[in-house]
Amino acid sequence: MKFLLIIPSLIYSLILRFRHYLYDNEIVAVYHPPIKTICIGNLEFGGTGKTPHAEYLLNLLIEMGETPAFLSRGYGRKTKGFQWVDSSKNWETSGDEPLQVKTNFPGLSVAVCENRKQGILKIIKEKPETTVIVLDDAFQHLQVKAGLNILLTPADIPFTENKLVPAGTLRDVPQAANRADVIIYTKSESSKSTPNFVSGFDYSDPVSVNGYPPIAKDTAILAFCGIANPKPFELHLNSIVSRKSTMLNFKDHHAFSQKDIQTLIATFSNIATENKAIFTTQKDWMRLNKTAEAKALMAFPLYYIPVKVKFWAKENEFKNIINRYIYS
Repeated sequence: MKFLLIIPSLIYSLILRFRHYLYDNEIVAVYHPPIKTICIGNLEFGGTGKTPHAEYLLNLLIEMGETPAFLSRGYGRKTKGFQWVDSSKNWETSGDEPLQVKTNFPGLSVAVCENRKQGILKIIKEKPETTVIVLDDAFQHLQVKAGLNILLTPADIPFTENKLVPAGTLRDVPQAANRADVIIYTKSESSKSTPNFVSGFDYSDPVSVNGYPPIAKDTAILAFCGIANPKPFELHLNSIVSRKSTMLNFKDHHAFSQKDIQTLIATFSNIATENKAIFTTQKDWMRLNKTAEAKALMAFPLYYIPVKVKFWAKENEFKNIINRYIYS
């Protein structure tokens, strides 16, 4: 069976290599932005922590005195074309991840546009104070040549040990990593004495969305999430309470329905203790906040956990690379 999957992977590889050849040699037009641009992307289908790393980078740029903007495709949104992200609206106008960035950085210019060139030109025109644009999930967007490319890959199964779909979970050939200026091995629990850039997650204190107090150690947790890799989230929840959490997992970027909410409430009601709470990720809360489906959950103690990036190895070297690029 695995052998049969390799055949379509090889065909896909040939198509991708030809596409790279066209863009690498600029046989197909490539846009060179007149502004500093930093791309954050991956070779896998999701699950590498792009949004937390983008937020780390945005915070670093702000600390450096820069005026960054954030540009994303806005995966899952129900709008088309260029949109400025407005945190007062729900996720359907911009996608969950851009909405999270805007929520965490209220003063930041955050935009979505499926055409990165058009998005960059619009930002430059309408926000001329912008000094650098962070391009989210644009490593495969070869029509735009970013000034600096940051590639993320999961530390447990990096792209070097993976295969193209359908034989694996890669959406681009491993050789595409040669375009990266920095490769960060993400979601690691330790540095493991590696010479590579290595990062992990640093979870913040739970945030109540409806005014409930901090949870006790013996709280029973019902957790739900629609993210590519829920394992780190589950491990963290099990570390902050003495009971094993009950998990309900959905596909990445899942749009929660009324039936999903009814299932959550029924499962929560069946937990045989009064000391219990519902938990989710901030990304999932972005897809629920300001929706009709969220109203039913407001009767229960509901929390989300923000996540930040921490470097296990070579953080100062990473900062120096960003510094050199911005001021070169």
